[in-house]
Amino acid sequence: RRFQEEAAELITKDMEETKVLTLGPHDFVHATSEFKKENWNHLEAQFFPSLVQEKIAKAYEVRSFFLDGRFFSQCIVAQSHRGNSPDYRENARTGFLRMAPYQLPKATEQKLTRLMDRLDLNCGSIDLAVNPDGEYIFFEVNPVGQIGFVSYESNYHLEFEIAQYIHKHVS
Repeated sequence: RRFQEEAAELITKDMEETKVLTLGPHDFVHATSEFKKENWNHLEAQFFPSLVQEKIAKAYEVRSFFLDGRFFSQCIVAQSHRGNSPDYRENARTGFLRMAPYQLPKATEQKLTRLMDRLDLNCGSIDLAVNPDGEYIFFEVNPVGQIGFVSYESNYHLEFEIAQYIHKHVS
């Protein structure tokens, strides 16, 4: 409650997929969603552990697939529609989503490469946001990769890139 009083706006994302938490007219599922301050008063004494953080202002988001030192990045703009969700996947259902191939700055790629090296990962999907001041904010790396969205929408043909990687390293 102390955190809620200090933060301007809050968002929440369950730690894992679980039941839907319903508070009044609002449903909170595994996607990132806004958590209104008035909802604190309706929480039960016990509920499933969830991540709650201050909402970050985003100019746009970047999903970058990392494969063996290479980045295949995509800009995702979903913040221009009034009433949109903080999770761009929710905006995809309404049609208020623009995507395009994107080039990360070299300094950001170098930092992310060091992170992937430290995590001992040669592939993964990296989620970032760029705030209105142009600062890059790291959210997470998904080691499973989830490539379809970036591959299809930005014409990267990642399935082919992965097949080439496997052929080179397994043969």
